[in-house]
Amino acid sequence: MTTFGPYQATVAAIHDGDTIDVDLVLIPHTGHLVQDHDLGFNVHRAPAGVVLERQSVRLFGCNAPELSTAAGKTSLAYLQTLLKVGDEITLLSHGWDKYGGRIDGQITLPDGQDLVTVMIAAGQAKAWDGVGVKPT
Repeated sequence: MTTFGPYQATVAAIHDGDTIDVDLVLIPHTGHLVQDHDLGFNVHRAPAGVVLERQSVRLFGCNAPELSTAAGKTSLAYLQTLLKVGDEITLLSHGWDKYGGRIDGQITLPDGQDLVTVMIAAGQAKAWDGVGVKPT
């Protein structure tokens, strides 16, 4: 399986127990600081480099309960104890998810832990490879 990255990213939003938005540094800036410049399509040249803003990421390797359920709300609340908007993370992309518009991504937390492993160990998500029926 082809992967892309790893990329540095900043958490922009947390939607549910297995989906977040990130500001993704596509090309790190290695020279002097530059002014922000809108390149279109949610892409900016910023001091960090070339940044793709608000890219949706589906956590690769797990499924969390739906947000419309009590378990889904608990899963989201637990994820929010692990990640906060503004946190710096590392993202390894496994490409687009099967529904399109989102990246299937493997997230490494600032402390070096794999986010999916933590969510599964806490019982807030179940292992799922994206094939077949989602586990509940």
